[in-house]
Amino acid sequence: MRKNVPNGWVIWLFLHFLLATDANNPKGHHYNLTTELLSKYGSTLPRPVVNSSTQVQLVIRMNVARIVELNEHMQTLTVAAFLKMVWHDEFLTWNSSKYPIPYLGVPTSLIWRPDLHLYDNIDGHFEDFGIGNNDAFVFPDGRVTWASPNIFKTVCVIDARLFPFDTQRCPLRFGSWTYNLQQMNVTIHHTVFGKEFSGTGVWELEDVVGQREIVDYDPFGFFPEILYTVVLKRLPWYYVISLLLPGIMLSVLNLLTFILPTASGEKVSLGITNLLALVLFQQLIGNLLPPSSHNTPFISYYFAPMILISCLSVISGVLVAVLYHQDKARPVPHWLRKMSSCNLR
Repeated sequence: MRKNVPNGWVIWLFLHFLLATDANNPKGHHYNLTTELLSKYGSTLPRPVVNSSTQVQLVIRMNVARIVELNEHMQTLTVAAFLKMVWHDEFLTWNSSKYPIPYLGVPTSLIWRPDLHLYDNIDGHFEDFGIGNNDAFVFPDGRVTWASPNIFKTVCVIDARLFPFDTQRCPLRFGSWTYNLQQMNVTIHHTVFGKEFSGTGVWELEDVVGQREIVDYDPFGFFPEILYTVVLKRLPWYYVISLLLPGIMLSVLNLLTFILPTASGEKVSLGITNLLALVLFQQLIGNLLPPSSHNTPFISYYFAPMILISCLSVISGVLVAVLYHQDKARPVPHWLRKMSSCNLR
């Protein structure tokens, strides 16, 4: 006669089967690993190193996606870019044999993240210059990769002397506000703007140059900074057709004012019309470009003499019209006869 198996053994075998099934389930691995890592992580404020003298190595890379706006009058640049940061967190490591997971997505609000800022940020939120709280990817060796799309708005001093054939260089300076070189070292990865870049109809992105600098902020020590220089070349044909060519044509009309016969009665009217048109074009250029006494565009030096010549043509037209329509019985003024005799000599 067979003996009955105790109920306790049956329950134990059933629970062991369930636990073994859950251990082979990838979802269970992710849940257990995330719970284990975050429950032991603690505060997100200290640097993620066991030894306080260990230096955190931070590598950043910026991929420019689009030039949103270059406001020349306000001298500001708005650019859309992907900023990628990579560092090692000694508290986010796990055994790959126990948890066969290649990487894990963790919210950045729950872990330490680099104290990185855009120094010349002018969007009103210095403490958060556009990087959201999207997940970071954590690897078994503690390597953390955090990438997100951002909108950067910074100061860009415009040099418009060669307008509309100018090239602008706009800096984006990143650095830590808290950690010096001994605590966190910031290095740069190569920057690209290939497949992701979307051009505009006014500016062409020529290059994005990145360089690393060490700045001494006494008495806090040396701080590493990353300087990205966005090189933009203006596409000139719109301004050539709408500003430069009409200005040249108005200059030719200025010369025609001097040879227009006084008997036509339109000499002064033509001069005044040309004068108003030149002043209008000068104002259009002034509204496009920033007010500056050091980087005045050369095209302004062209319109200024043309306005002076137009004023002289109006004055000469008025004088000729007065002499032409005056009483024929009146004698020629003494000053005019003297001037004529000097010219004959």
